[in-house]
Amino acid sequence: MRIGQLRDRIAIYRPVSVRDAAGQPVNDWEHVCDTWANVLFTNGKENIKAERENYQPKASCRIRKRDVSTNMRIVFDGETYDIVEKLPGRTHIDLVIQKVAT
Repeated sequence: MRIGQLRDRIAIYRPVSVRDAAGQPVNDWEHVCDTWANVLFTNGKENIKAERENYQPKASCRIRKRDVSTNMRIVFDGETYDIVEKLPGRTHIDLVIQKVAT
């Protein structure tokens, strides 16, 4: 994998359980790392073909090999994305990501 293709900076987060002031468990997100990636979004034609009002387009994110799972999240350009699928390669990992509904 050529280093010049990894031009986007992303942050990876994992879920953790912490306790609030009352001692109750609360789900939160812990920052794991920042890394370089190649993020590719679907084009507008695919969104039109879906013909659904609540359609959530998926994107592809290629990173160097590291320990990532589908329960983690990615933050890119101020937006949060869930990891839907992990596709391993020899020198990289392709992640299928989907924007978190707000």
